[in-house]
Amino acid sequence: MLEMAIGIEHFSKVHLLSVLQLNNIDPYDVVEDYMNQLEVSNLEQLQHDLWKNSGSLYCGNLYAKYIEDQNKHCPVWAFLEMISFGQYLYFYKYCAELLLNTEITERLYLMYTVKSLRNACAHNNCIINNINSTHNKSINADLSRECAKFIKSPSSRRRHLRHISTYQILTTMYAHQRICISTGVHNHICGELDELKQRFFRDNDYRLHDNIKATFDVLIRAIDTWFHIR
Repeated sequence: MLEMAIGIEHFSKVHLLSVLQLNNIDPYDVVEDYMNQLEVSNLEQLQHDLWKNSGSLYCGNLYAKYIEDQNKHCPVWAFLEMISFGQYLYFYKYCAELLLNTEITERLYLMYTVKSLRNACAHNNCIINNINSTHNKSINADLSRECAKFIKSPSSRRRHLRHISTYQILTTMYAHQRICISTGVHNHICGELDELKQRFFRDNDYRLHDNIKATFDVLIRAIDTWFHIR
């Protein structure tokens, strides 16, 4: 799941840069305008997050050139390299509103959910712990329609999508096959998910837990529906 979330972040950035270019948005002005409209507390948090790159082997040179040197503006591609996923989503929302772009807005709400799973995976949390926890947030309509392909019963579909971990995993799967346009990346993830399917019931004790078994069965059907070698 972490690999999928990272792929979603990468390809969404590639798509955003393309959309900004197609709309003739100045790559320097968009960053400056974004930072200028932030509230003081949010700007200070962003500047602190950017400062964390100052000693980075991978982004330290970008920070020194575009942030530390106040005489130079920061191009959007460099800005995206230096900000965290959370900061990226704030900027992504700004761009969606700036461009009035429906596709970016739809992707934004998917990535809000992906972010939660990404954080859990990055901290090596047990995803199936408290698998019965539910949420009261609005269920993404596009995701629900896609899930209808393998969860035919509306009541069963609502029940599964109300479980937090199941909703986050299915959203990440759906977002990946929608956002990650690389055939090579898609096929690689297909192989990874096929191996994951084999591991679901490697410990037969899981079959004795009705809720875990039902969740794994849904995830297997999602993989079989969405992830085919291209």
